[in-house]
Amino acid sequence: MALLLLGQAIVMAWGAAFFWRRHKALRDEVAALTRTVAALETRAAAVTTRRARRAESGVVTPMTEIAAAPTLTALDTPIARAGRAWSPAKPVADDRLDEGVRNILLTVASMAPAFALFFGVDFGAVIAFGVSIAAGMMLIALRPDWSRAAWAGVIGAAVWGGLGVQLGAAAASPIAFAAPIAAAGLTALLYAHLRQLLAGALVALITAAAALALASQTSVVGAGGAAYGIIVAAAAIVGAMSLRLDALHIAAFAAAFAGLLVLSGQDASAIWFTPVATWAGALFLGIAVVRVPQLGARGIAIAATGVLAPLAMVGGLHLAQQGLADARMAALAFAIIGGMFGAIIYATATRRERGLAGMNSTLWVLALGAAAAFVAAIGLALPAPFAGPAAALLALTAIGLDHRFPAAVWRACACLAITFAAFQALASADMVLHEIPGWNPWLLVGLGVAAPAPIAAAAAHFAERDRRLFAAGALETFAIAAIVIAGSLALRILCTRGTLMLTPIGFVELSGHIAIWLAVALGLGARQRHGATHVRAAAAIALGIWGAFVSVLAAGMWLSPYWIGRGDGAYAVLSMHALGFAAPAMLLLAHWYFWRGRNAPLRARGALAVGALMLAGFIALGLSRLESAPDWAAVLGGGAAFAAAIGVNFAPRVARA
Repeated sequence: MALLLLGQAIVMAWGAAFFWRRHKALRDEVAALTRTVAALETRAAAVTTRRARRAESGVVTPMTEIAAAPTLTALDTPIARAGRAWSPAKPVADDRLDEGVRNILLTVASMAPAFALFFGVDFGAVIAFGVSIAAGMMLIALRPDWSRAAWAGVIGAAVWGGLGVQLGAAAASPIAFAAPIAAAGLTALLYAHLRQLLAGALVALITAAAALALASQTSVVGAGGAAYGIIVAAAAIVGAMSLRLDALHIAAFAAAFAGLLVLSGQDASAIWFTPVATWAGALFLGIAVVRVPQLGARGIAIAATGVLAPLAMVGGLHLAQQGLADARMAALAFAIIGGMFGAIIYATATRRERGLAGMNSTLWVLALGAAAAFVAAIGLALPAPFAGPAAALLALTAIGLDHRFPAAVWRACACLAITFAAFQALASADMVLHEIPGWNPWLLVGLGVAAPAPIAAAAAHFAERDRRLFAAGALETFAIAAIVIAGSLALRILCTRGTLMLTPIGFVELSGHIAIWLAVALGLGARQRHGATHVRAAAAIALGIWGAFVSVLAAGMWLSPYWIGRGDGAYAVLSMHALGFAAPAMLLLAHWYFWRGRNAPLRARGALAVGALMLAGFIALGLSRLESAPDWAAVLGGGAAFAAAIGVNFAPRVARA
């Protein structure tokens, strides 16, 4: 019954349009003939007047003028008029009546399904019939003189699609509803591509929303989900075919994620989430592979969806423990996706005369997407002690690409990779401090913390040589921090013999950490003139000030019983607390001598003041621990040592060489 009604409506609509067209053509022909007859009569009257005047004046009319005089016999024959009627020319008559006839036809066609309810036709068939008419409206609107039919299609799709979802007709007959919905969406996308974006996009949005609502009421793995997927895929492809339709492509990208969100809340997601997510990611990646090399810098929107979709799908499948639950398989998928992004960059650059420079923001999207994919692959495939060096090598590779193909995006990728390496180094240090079983602490320190430092230092050297100062500074900062942390962790392991969580930090061990900081600061100060960045100078100042501050704080805590009985550790030599004053004192005095030679009076005077106090503390504590010495010797010796430590700051030429 529904098919019969649909056929009758199509035939009636076609017949009405056909005869209206013929009527309009004949009316235009009659108007043209009327104007022609009027013109001929006017010209004939003018000739008659001229003849009469010449006859009165006795002048003979030439035969050529008599032969050229217009007569009614010059009109077209009925056969010629019929030919023009069936193949009409461009209308020239007033079009107000035409618009009225069109509006009447569109109104009747849109309301036609409602009349079927009076004959007891099934409501689902009426809804399907109404949506089909909306699809037909979009096809009719492809003709320029019937462009108003597009908005009739918008109204029809909204009304009949909304009624079908709200009144349950769609859920009762999902296939009968989904098929015309998909057809209406496809015709709307065709109209958007060939004619007007707004009307076609509205119908596509309405039909996609109706299909998604049907899928949420029944199941995404069914007629509604299939219609929704067809509309989304077609919208993504059509939107990528023209820059004018970029918004349609982005809307399809958002719609794909909405469909996956609905699917994730249904029981069918346990089986179908993996293939659907894979289909969505592959769709947008495939579009990017084809269109981005063709568009270059203008394809940034397509490049963005082509990057985000596969990354999100692989990450979602891994986090949801679906098809890529295994970390190594997810890492392999990320690595393949990153390689494909690199292939798109190569294909796009080789098709442009300017190469990478002509890609503009598209290069940033693709390169950062590739870097993120490789970083994710490293993080999933390797544990923290191995992921740190691998990420540092990735940063070195990015700097190498910047040297060969200069572009700021490679330096951004290097900063991203070295940031990830920093997190992995901190994770390795945390594994050492928490004594993670199954891992040798020396392996964790050497491989996870210390090994990335020289790689980052090499990358910083190459970046600095090419005058990439910001990237060089970031890489050098990581290298310095990794060296300091690795040294402190190694000292901690030595002082505790592997029992880090059971042995508190004592005074001598803290002094060892201070010595490491001051030694690194002294080395950086000696090399600060050999670098174009200010990282070495800033790190030298920061580590020197921090070491001096902690030295004074640790020494002042001897006025309380805090250090008594702490930090004996695993070695007997650690019980000699006087050594805790000696090591920082020697290094601070070395700082004084170094900065005095560099004519840096403020740094030299500060190092001398703290170093002299630490040396005086070493003397006083050493004398107090001598059992054979009298009590007055410790008092007088300590007092003299502190007096000398204060007085030496007033000696001439202590701050400048």
